Amino acid sequence: MSLSLSEQHNIIERALGERMLNHAFIFLRQWAKELGDTPFNDRIRSLEQNYSSLFDYYLSGDDTDRNFIHDEMTTSVYRLSDEMYAAMRLHRKEIPEVIGYDRTNSGSALHYFYYCQNIREEDLDWLYELERQNEDSNMLVPIMSTLATNMRELFQENVLQMLIDFIDSSNHLTASQAMLFSIILLAQYDLRIDFFPHLQNAFVEKIGDGEEAFNMLSALIRTSRTVLLKKEELEDLDREDTPEEVRKIVRDQLEEIKKTGESSINTEEAEYVRAIVSIIPDTWVYEIIVGEDEKRQSIIEKTYLTIGYMDLMWDRIDEAEDWLVEKLRSGEANINDYINYGHCCFVKGDRMMAYENYRQAKSMCKTNQEFLDLFRPDRKALVNKGILLDDVYLMEDQLLRRTY
Repeated sequence: MSLSLSEQHNIIERALGERMLNHAFIFLRQWAKELGDTPFNDRIRSLEQNYSSLFDYYLSGDDTDRNFIHDEMTTSVYRLSDEMYAAMRLHRKEIPEVIGYDRTNSGSALHYFYYCQNIREEDLDWLYELERQNEDSNMLVPIMSTLATNMRELFQENVLQMLIDFIDSSNHLTASQAMLFSIILLAQYDLRIDFFPHLQNAFVEKIGDGEEAFNMLSALIRTSRTVLLKKEELEDLDREDTPEEVRKIVRDQLEEIKKTGESSINTEEAEYVRAIVSIIPDTWVYEIIVGEDEKRQSIIEKTYLTIGYMDLMWDRIDEAEDWLVEKLRSGEANINDYINYGHCCFVKGDRMMAYENYRQAKSMCKTNQEFLDLFRPDRKALVNKGILLDDVYLMEDQLLRRTY
């Protein structure tokens, strides 16, 4: 079965993340052939020749500046693959071609920036001018959001640079949204970001001591739970001890539910946010924002625990257990809290208590599959903490067999 264009692009992305340029060239040559006689052919040939020469020097023992040159070449191939991917999407009519837009018409501008595959310098100049005017953000922020959505499918270096530049905007809403989108996109493109050090340096400079970035990261983690909550659960979050960034999202969703009967945040959007949040602890942007700061580490670990993500706390099982005990006593525990407390008991040898908490979690699930989707991802972690895999299977099997 042939691979889709998006799947091919993902393979290229992963290969370049490991600096395996020839793996990328295989697909790029196929794309160039489909696109016809274009300047892409010459660029591919030139890069292939330079890469071959680099390997020849390596074989001869001349390693002078090899890593630096290899990185530079990888960056060049990344840029080429981005251009070609955009050209292929247009060629195969996977997206409509957009030529221009009416700057006085927000709908026209949003349509353009949602589909545009190659943001022009004049487009960026206009957006920078909107930011400098520091009037209301009714036009700029929706365009930023649209560009960030566009960027999920196609990396555009100049767009990410612009979002990073806007982090210190004097307009609070523009600055906060720029921070949010920058964190999300830096996490999504973590494989490649090391090959764009100017973007890394710009982000580090813009966030300063990192406190605002840390608060935004914490809010993003909590938000990954709110996008899937029901009306009653959202109302419970609209309280004083909820971070203001999250409360705004909660209130917006409640207002929309009040007007239309449902939230506009769809499942696809929710899953994207959750996927990003799940990978953030393994990314460069997390290291920059949280790093070795023990206070921030502790806060983030507890924040992840609030959304049922225990991965950061397996090595501090006692702390996790203490937090979860308080959550269960409060009467506000959710399915994940019972599962995670069950994990703590299981690891510490209290099988009966583990079973009772797993059983409580399962009773809160609508289906067996819902419970398994939450329990099974933690199998490996339980084994790593000393639980025999057969014991994990036995516990899971008994929970699945019994109905309450």
